[in-house]
Order: sequence, then structure tokens, then C-alpha cells
Amino acid sequence: MPGKKHNCFFIILFLILGFNAFSASEEYTLLMEKGKLAEEKFQYIQALSYYYDAMTLEMANGADEAYEAFEFLAEEIKSGFPKLKGFTNAELGWRRIQEEYDSYWILNCPLSFDFSSLQKDRMGYGADYLTYTVSLQSHFSPKYNEIFEIVSKGFQLGKSKNWTNLNLDWPRTANKKTSEFIPGYVKKNKEIFNAATHEPSLYSVDFYITDLNGKNLFSMVTIQNGKTYTFVNPSKAAQKLIDSAQVKIVVSGLHLSYGDITGFNSSYRYNLPDTSIKIADTRFNSPYSHLLHETSSYTNISFRKNIDDYVKMVPVSAGFFSMGSSRGYPREKPVHKVGIKSFEMSSTEVTQILYSKVMEENPSFYKGDLLPVERVSWYDSIYFCNLLSQMTGKVPCYTVDGARNPYEWNYKPHLGLHIEGQIKCDFSASGYRLPTEAEWEYAAVEGEKNSAYRYAGSSTAINVGWVKSNAAGKTHEVGKKLKNALGLYDLTGNVSEWCWDYYGSGYYYDSPDSDPTGPGEGNYRITRGGSIWDDNIYCRVADRSDMNPENNRGVIGIRLVRSIL
Repeated sequence: MPGKKHNCFFIILFLILGFNAFSASEEYTLLMEKGKLAEEKFQYIQALSYYYDAMTLEMANGADEAYEAFEFLAEEIKSGFPKLKGFTNAELGWRRIQEEYDSYWILNCPLSFDFSSLQKDRMGYGADYLTYTVSLQSHFSPKYNEIFEIVSKGFQLGKSKNWTNLNLDWPRTANKKTSEFIPGYVKKNKEIFNAATHEPSLYSVDFYITDLNGKNLFSMVTIQNGKTYTFVNPSKAAQKLIDSAQVKIVVSGLHLSYGDITGFNSSYRYNLPDTSIKIADTRFNSPYSHLLHETSSYTNISFRKNIDDYVKMVPVSAGFFSMGSSRGYPREKPVHKVGIKSFEMSSTEVTQILYSKVMEENPSFYKGDLLPVERVSWYDSIYFCNLLSQMTGKVPCYTVDGARNPYEWNYKPHLGLHIEGQIKCDFSASGYRLPTEAEWEYAAVEGEKNSAYRYAGSSTAINVGWVKSNAAGKTHEVGKKLKNALGLYDLTGNVSEWCWDYYGSGYYYDSPDSDPTGPGEGNYRITRGGSIWDDNIYCRVADRSDMNPENNRGVIGIRLVRSIL
């Protein structure tokens, strides 16, 4: 499940949760009251939602009551045979949950949205003809995925072949029959799917730009592939406000599409309460002057000799540590003891100068030789690791259908594509690779020291990292904050860092106790450490996040490791 939003170049919009003028403590109390009332009415999906929101709101203060309420209800439902009101008859109880689940997500958007900063450019005729472009990505929200895993696991355990009044294939398909088809659902052949949760793609978004007082500045939008929105030639007054970051994006609706021209095609629209964010900054796009580089002769001795100029590997001794957090989100539980073999990790995130020399491209938004590379997908990252390994005479770790040479993968980096074929990691190879999630956290807590610091080397985030509160909306040169006891910089903030593992919110319950490498399959890959756009709670050493491995638009970068053989 997407763990949070993660942590990326984009500003995460929780579009549905419209916080008002209440203080955080008052809002927390109200959410808890709503959750308890929902339970009394047997509305268990709503109750889970309220408790989840309360946990998120009061993360910094512990939110013990919300955690206990959420976990109790979650564990009951996951058992398959919950001892809850309304479950005296298991079939009728699960029918009630099915109906509530489907209707809840139709009314409450399950997606999270990431907006980029407004980018300014000159276009058309004359120096005064300007455009402002904002890009957007959508993904299932952490709350949706958390609740989905709870109810789907419980239903799989509790369902019976003898049940006749509910859909045994739920929640893959909706609980409606063709004769019951109503708005909010989509059809494919003879099956009905919940429009909100069945692999929607974002077609367009209704939004406009206002000043800080709410006055509409302009709303003319040109849609490009449903992901990029361009505002053309605003007034001089509007330009001045945008350039000084005195504007908000206000979102009022979503248009989702399903299927393609060869299959089925339907659409659905969410009407959202106006939700706004303040644009952190705007900037001109400045072209990057590519570094001079050799060609494929990178495999020569000169590059191998000079690799230490670009990356320093730090040894991390084998040992044990307590992975997870007893006071974090449910996805961080339970705390469990894990043994880790020795490895070495790059002291900093991969810089743009190293990435450019290897890949002959620099996809980063924030440009600078010693800034961390970003806007790289997970697939770009493993391609880079194998190419760097080849260039330095090491055995690459990753294979695609058995091929170690990335030039044989039929893959073009930096286009947001995915690699076709079976991807495996040879952890016994001598080359560079991404850390496993366990290796990353082990390094962040300073190895066997197993430090209790909230962040990687300190309990104060800004001492060791660039986070939302101190980054000023941009990445910073690596190694400028304090290092942790192992000599590792920027594990907290700056850019989030890809890990090898697939994401599984409940993986810790079944994780091996020695060198875990994550679930065997999944849709998302782990990211760790948080970024310049993340609040402190998402930059903790125990916090787990995830992202679509094709995503090459976020503030996500690379931390290298090598196995010590």
C-alpha cells in the first residue's frame, strides 16, 4: 500500500480531509468521537477512517487512544470472524461491510495527489507571452491501502463457499450485480467494479489559481495527457503574485477514466470540497549544461581509479537491531528483531555529477553537481546500479530474464517506463545495488548501536537533514548536515531513497528474522528517509513509504550499497 505520500518533490494533497479552524487537539477529539459513533452504528469502514485520520493528526503527540482503537478494530476484522456488533451472522456482517466499503470509497476519494511547483516559461510571440505549468500525479492514498489490506485479508479468511448473498470475489469486483448497476460503478464485460478503486487513471482535474485572499486569478487550463496543466498568459498582476509565491491552487473536482479503446471505457467524476495549498515557490526552468564525458570507455581504468572522487563507501558491520516502531503507524508494527549481514553503504546520496557521468543524462529538477540526483524511477535506479558496476569492473547485481547487462534490457531510462521481464537481485554479486529496507533502517539507527534517535543521528530532524521546515523548497548539497555514528549523511530528508523491497503494510508480521528482502511480489517499491517536502514525522528512521516504481517525477534518489563477501 502506498505508505504515505509520500515524501517527494511534489506537495501531497489530502484532498478529502478538509481541516477547519479547530486546533489539532480539538480536531483529534472530534475524529475520535466520530469513530466511536460510527462503531455504534456498525459502520466499521468509517470508524477505521476516522481513527486513521486521528492517528495522522496527532502523530507527534502519540495518539495512543487512536492507535488502540484502530488496531483493535483492524485486528478483529482481519481475523475473518470479528467479535463485533452486527456480526452475529457472519454472512450478513460481511455483506454489511461490503456495501459500506464500496459506498464509502465512491463518496470519499481514495487517491492522493502530488502537485509540482508552478514552472514559468516564455512561449509564443513576444517576451510578454508567458505560461505557468503545473504537473500532477495520483496514487492510492495510505489510508485506502491500509483499510483495503485489513478488509481483504479478513474477508479471505472468513468467507464461506456456502454463502449466497454476497460476492465471494470482493473486493476485486464490487458487490453489485449487473441488474443493480448504478452511478459510481463501472462495467467490464459481465463484471461490475467500484469506480473509485478499480485502477482509475486520472483524466483531468478541476482547479484554479487564487490569491491568498481567495480571489480567482485565472482558471483557463490546457490538459496534456491528464498530467500537465498549463495556464497561458495571466495578467501582469497575477504574474506578480505567482512569482512572489502569493497564490494557492484550489481543487474542486476530479475526472477519472477507465479502460482503453480496445477494452471498455467509462468515466467517473468526484466533486470535492475546495481544498487549497499555497505554492511554495515558482522558478524559471534553467537548462542544464551536460558534463563532458567519455563514451563507453567508462569501463577503462581511469574511471575505476577516480570512482572514489564521486562516492565513498562506508562499512556497516553485521549485527542485530529492533526494526519498526511501537508508536508509529500500523505499517511500522510490530517491532521485531532482525539480523543483518555486513555490507557497505555510500556515505551520501548519489550526486548529479556521478549520475551524469554514468548515465550521460541528468533528469534532476534542482541542478547542481553536488546536489543529490532526483526524478529517477526505481527502474532508472537499478539500471544505474548495473551500469556503474560494469564501469568499475564489478559483477552487476540485477538481472532481467537472466541478463545482467542493462543494454540488453530493452529499456530507455527517464521516460517513466517499466522494465519488462523478471527482475532478480543477486545479493552475492560484487556490484552496486539499492539497500534492502532492513539494511536502510539498520544503517539509519547506527547499526548494532541500535540508537533510539528519532532521526538518523539525532532526535532533532534539522540537525541531520533537510526537511520541509528548513529546506526552503529545494534540495541541498550532500554532506552538509551532521552525519550519524556510522559516517552516513542525509539519511533524513533531502531526497527520499529507493530500496529494493516491494511494499507490504503487514510484512513485518511475517518478515524473516535474518536479512529480509521484502515480499515476493507487489505493485509498489519502498522509499525511505523522507524529503524536502516532508514533515518531520515522515522522515523518522522507522517510517515506511512507497511509490510506483515507474515514478520519475518525485524528489526520490539513490543510496548505494554493496554486499561484503
